[in-house]
Amino acid sequence: MATLIKGDVVLFYIKDSDGGWRPVGCLESNGIQQTQNVIRSRTKANSLHFTELTQGEITYVLNFSGFYIDTSYSGSPDKASYEYLSEVMKLKSLVYWKMDSGLVDSPAYYGYGMIGELNMEAAAGDNVTMFDGQIIGQWEPFTNYSMLTYPKYYEFVVQDGGQVDNEACYGKFMDQVIS
Repeated sequence: MATLIKGDVVLFYIKDSDGGWRPVGCLESNGIQQTQNVIRSRTKANSLHFTELTQGEITYVLNFSGFYIDTSYSGSPDKASYEYLSEVMKLKSLVYWKMDSGLVDSPAYYGYGMIGELNMEAAAGDNVTMFDGQIIGQWEPFTNYSMLTYPKYYEFVVQDGGQVDNEACYGKFMDQVIS
């Protein structure tokens, strides 16, 4: 029988400027929605006028929501809540993320994107303030952490007209990373 993975073990992290992973806290829910874009076409050679389908780009969106917590130095500075994510969003830069259950047989997912939406709702009375947001993914999610360096490699190679699959270009890039 298959083992069910409970939602409370799948944690969502944002990579901070120090290179560490900050859990988004206090997380209420998170999820990933992947979409396979489909290209529909017909050709003159297709005498039966069938529509042919071709795979297009895979896109994804990460949705998350949680309880607003104090992430200042007096609160929980090692977590990412509304105020931290709001500052990251204002930087208009890519966010590196990780979604991990911590289970040995279940892979962690990694990726990067931009915070496309961030909302906070402060209800009246004793109700806890909530926040939610969305990260719009770039490329596609990975199960191999080392693939997060691929965008930097791609930019390094194509900036001077190189080919991504050229071993010499990869060697130069790795020399630059190591030094």
